[in-house]
Amino acid sequence: MSTQNVEDYLEAATLKSTAEDFDGALADIELAMTIAPNNPDVHCEKGIILLELMEYDDALACFNKALEFDNSHDDSYFYRAEAYFELENYSASIADYDKVLELTPDDADAYFGRGNVHLELENYPTALLDYNQSIELDGEQPDVYFNRGIVYHETEKLQEAVESYTKAIELDPKYGEAFCNRGIIKYKLGDKPGAKLDLQEAARLDVVEAEEYLDEYDLSNA
Repeated sequence: MSTQNVEDYLEAATLKSTAEDFDGALADIELAMTIAPNNPDVHCEKGIILLELMEYDDALACFNKALEFDNSHDDSYFYRAEAYFELENYSASIADYDKVLELTPDDADAYFGRGNVHLELENYPTALLDYNQSIELDGEQPDVYFNRGIVYHETEKLQEAVESYTKAIELDPKYGEAFCNRGIIKYKLGDKPGAKLDLQEAARLDVVEAEEYLDEYDLSNA
């Protein structure tokens, strides 16, 4: 069988996974594996699907297998870092993100992922450095601005937090959590009308806690 057959199965698996047909995606991966059992892309793709299914230990095994066949397979390090994060092995997650950045220094997603680990560990200055670097490389990802907003909020840099959440909303006008968080900070800054508007928009976008904050801040009928 040709390499093209393997690529066809991988492409089909990716499409099925995107459509949440995970059984079909895994079936395609198994077919690819019968053709190319030593292909790291096949093992990595299987791991990615298992990550989607929240089968983190099995996903980890797939990424380890891929790296046995190619110890510079950056995608396997990247997604293994995600698996380690979900398994709360934060030091291993950081080490894998470090490896990704050694292999691909301009990987904005790796800076974002590593920043998320530092955010989880409450290493706010380090998280901020990673988020800023991610934004410098790719300033079009609303989640990076959102998480940077969390860092600013946690470190009491409230105006900077508002600006980060605003940028997230500019990039994704339906980002309900960003409206909610911005509304909370606006309330802390004394901007009750702005807080009310943001929390109302968050509630309209199905952020449940936004209604709770409207009541807590006595803004529902203000």
